[in-house]
Amino acid sequence: MAFSSISQAGYILLAIISGTAMGMTSMVYYILVYMFSNLAAFGVISVIENQTKKSIDKRLRRTVSDKPTVEFRYDACLFSLAGIPPFAGFFSKFFVFSAAAQQGFYVLVFMPY
Repeated sequence: MAFSSISQAGYILLAIISGTAMGMTSMVYYILVYMFSNLAAFGVISVIENQTKKSIDKRLRRTVSDKPTVEFRYDACLFSLAGIPPFAGFFSKFFVFSAAAQQGFYVLVFMPY
């Protein structure tokens, strides 16, 4: 989760360098989606740790098999953070890339991450 925030900051900077109204709008949307996805993911981790009184790394596999709804919520948050369709994170990244591509930053848009 820590390394994820580094790449998320890069996406935000990509929206900023576009310098257009679409770029700023996509940046705000991206930040909101990222914020809610991160809060939800850490919320699920916190709930698991509070219920089991153990660290998440030791308990996550058993909790996932015990409670499929918790697993679904956690996976949905991670898929959104990764930008996998049809989750909101995909659309937020798409809007950021669209704003940057409209300003001609094709190298940054198509650069492998």
